[in-house]
Amino acid sequence: MTNDNTTRKKANAVFFAAVMVISMVAVGFAAAPAAAANIQTAEYDQEADSGDTAYQGQELIFDISSVQGNTDENLELRELDTSESPAQIGGLEAALDPEDGDYVVIDTSNREAGQYVITTQSSGDEFNTSEGDIRFEVVAQDLTTEFDDDEVGDSGDDALVDYEIDSDARNEYVVNVQADGLDAGDLEDIFTGSGNASYDRDVTENITDEDGDWDRYEVSAWANNSSQQDVDYALNEDDDIITLFDAEDSDHELDFTDIDQDEYEFEVSVVDSTAEDTDTINVTEADEGELDIADSVVEQQGDVAEITVQLDNTDQGTLVIGNEEDDGYQANVTIEDEEDDEVVVLFNTYAAGDANASPDDIVYTDDDDAEVSLANDSDLTDILDTGTYDLAVGPYTNSSDSQRFIDTIEDPDTISSLSIQERSETSLALWRTSESVEEDVAEELGDENESATVELINSAVEGDLVTETDTLAVDDDGSRSDVLVHQLTASGLEGVLESADGDSLGQGDRTTQLYALLQETNDYDSKSDYSDLANGSDDKVEMVLELQNPGPNEPTTSIDVNEDISSTAFSDIFTVVYDEDTDNYYIVANTDELNDEVSEDIEDEDEYEVQINVQDARLLDTLEEDDEDAFEDAFLENSASFTAEAAEGEFDNEDDIQVEAAEEQSITGTTNVAPGTEIDVRVRSDDDASTSFIQNDEDLIVTPDGTFEATFDFSETEVNDTFEASVRQAAFDATSDGTVVETVEERASFDVSDLSPQEATATAGDSVTVSATIENTGNAEGTQDVALTLDGEELDSQETTLEAGGSTTVEFTADTSGLDAGDYEHGIATDNDEETGTLTIEEDTGDDTGDDTGDDTGDDTGDDTGDDTGDDTGDDTGDDSGTDDSTPGFGALVALVALIAAALLATRRNE
Repeated sequence: MTNDNTTRKKANAVFFAAVMVISMVAVGFAAAPAAAANIQTAEYDQEADSGDTAYQGQELIFDISSVQGNTDENLELRELDTSESPAQIGGLEAALDPEDGDYVVIDTSNREAGQYVITTQSSGDEFNTSEGDIRFEVVAQDLTTEFDDDEVGDSGDDALVDYEIDSDARNEYVVNVQADGLDAGDLEDIFTGSGNASYDRDVTENITDEDGDWDRYEVSAWANNSSQQDVDYALNEDDDIITLFDAEDSDHELDFTDIDQDEYEFEVSVVDSTAEDTDTINVTEADEGELDIADSVVEQQGDVAEITVQLDNTDQGTLVIGNEEDDGYQANVTIEDEEDDEVVVLFNTYAAGDANASPDDIVYTDDDDAEVSLANDSDLTDILDTGTYDLAVGPYTNSSDSQRFIDTIEDPDTISSLSIQERSETSLALWRTSESVEEDVAEELGDENESATVELINSAVEGDLVTETDTLAVDDDGSRSDVLVHQLTASGLEGVLESADGDSLGQGDRTTQLYALLQETNDYDSKSDYSDLANGSDDKVEMVLELQNPGPNEPTTSIDVNEDISSTAFSDIFTVVYDEDTDNYYIVANTDELNDEVSEDIEDEDEYEVQINVQDARLLDTLEEDDEDAFEDAFLENSASFTAEAAEGEFDNEDDIQVEAAEEQSITGTTNVAPGTEIDVRVRSDDDASTSFIQNDEDLIVTPDGTFEATFDFSETEVNDTFEASVRQAAFDATSDGTVVETVEERASFDVSDLSPQEATATAGDSVTVSATIENTGNAEGTQDVALTLDGEELDSQETTLEAGGSTTVEFTADTSGLDAGDYEHGIATDNDEETGTLTIEEDTGDDTGDDTGDDTGDDTGDDTGDDTGDDTGDDTGDDSGTDDSTPGFGALVALVALIAAALLATRRNE
């Protein structure tokens, strides 16, 4: 290696020799060849110029060739008084003895901190650069050294301790470190042994003199050399010192592994200044490293198990899942954790044993300061069986992986268990929500916080902002339709999703994972004993929306999400959130984005069945199943239905809104869009109003009962002013006229809810009881006729009186005699509201039909042949009157409709 210090000294010699030659030529003298030798042999820490700052203890070399009147006898070091302007030459500090009149070396060790000048002038003269005066400042360097702990162990993590070296006055400096009882080799191990050590390059040969001895001036030269690096250190074995370059890096991790147990005082001194400090550390016997498993783990087959491993007095260890001899499966896992705390190991029970799976898809961790690696695991033909598997942990770090795992099984710190259970049943439910809730979900997921997103969804469900539904309000303009939420409950699916994307376990985005999974088919060809069915074309997971009510002569159409949606469109349409506590997957679908992508829009009156079917042969353990029926019977099929309806809404008291000329006036309305939807309402004065005004109430929230309320200030208007109210920024249009009145008229409004039954099946002739809750949501007592209806026609009614805010339950019992088999719409209605359901009538096939027919035929025939039709009327009236008095008949309405139809037919024939 080249000694750059020697090169620097030679360059300096040339420089100063040149200065001497030039100055001597000026006075007519020839340069003496001995000058180069003198500068070459000079010993100093730093070349200095006028205006420089030096640290107390440094040896400085100055070029004094420009000092006027300089002779070997009159050059002096004096104080410089900077309290005056210009600065004044002060008292004498030392007479200087220049080398050949060209340079001088000044030792600052005994100089007080302050300003100094090299000059030929006298005390009281003004500092004058034109006279060649050279000024410099001496400051005292501070130094602080401190161990982070008073004690340190002698092995493992306990042997590591942080050590701080710091100086406020100086940024770059070199220190010598020594401690009684420690030789240079010990100090080298301590400062270079840690994995995070600050030093790792020994430059001892660069800082020794010609005799091979450690040399302070060589140290200073190397510190100023361009080849010097932050990681350099040198050893002085004669004095048991380690020299640390760039010691100003405040924190250093020291390693006391195998250092004798004792108390050591570390003495630190700056090489070229008087700064020094000490601190003491006590080396004790280290505690043994230990690993523990917090709790036993229970997970369902196919899901991802979370195994929490605690580390104590060690930052690495081993986890073994299962036992090859006992369980036919074993996964060998290594763990490293910088924080010496705990690590959550993710274990994919779906991918375990799959030779084609990436190790990071089988075992991984979310912890940023930890690393978990799968060394190897058993190769399985099928999915990992249900059952209980041992979890063994130990602090072993043997260089041989196989031995550390053997040691962990034979002598573990802790044994726990992983119980893999059968998957539970799957199901599908449909919910709806607003675009604002969808945006909140997407924003929370954007922060990479799935658990917080789950909490948001659960809160929205509790607040009725996400509601279970079989209807979906769609916007004809395609911009503000309801958002459809698919709640797929499916244990065991997590591992399949995690294996579908290219990310490590626990690192992927659920939406991306679902799209990737929908593109995969059962293509398991890695094993010769797999059946052809497992290598077929079935999608691992299938998602289809199938139209149930196509128009006349139109084929049934469907939206095949697997095939019809591109990757980019999928991320625009869908957002997927997983709740690991409930095994619920919330697949949030933006209806408008979906309509933009498919050829046939979801529109008013469309009835769809959503199917999400799990068909993965590995998950369902059918890789070796040859029977096609048995193979398909294992599929987990899930479906739910919804009906699309046009978004609509209206103001209460439509075209007759009344407000008073005052503040806080309320205008209300109802709509069928999803709760949580945000809308705006505007009121604008008519042309004939005495005052002109426009007001907006924005971001109104549709409540769970489908109502909305806007509040306005009409205090600046006049009585009889008219206006128009309109809904804006909504999926529906609604307008209403309104008037400013002296006093708002109190009104009753009867709402209908809780119709029972919503769906019913009865045999013709049976009695059916229908009930509903009637609530007066108005601000005044009222009386209305509440009616039982069939296909929109009134069958019976009850007069009902309710005070404002009051409610009651009404009940009707009706006879189904005379109704043909089929579906009918039944309902209960008020002047303000109606709720309907479906009544299915089945034909009566019992014995009573034959008897009744015989009797009726005989009676009717006999009566008809007589001359008195009154008997017929009397008999019929008498027979029917009992039923009519007690139970209104659905059959009477059907007979009436038939009679009207016959009359119309006769009229048509006459025409």
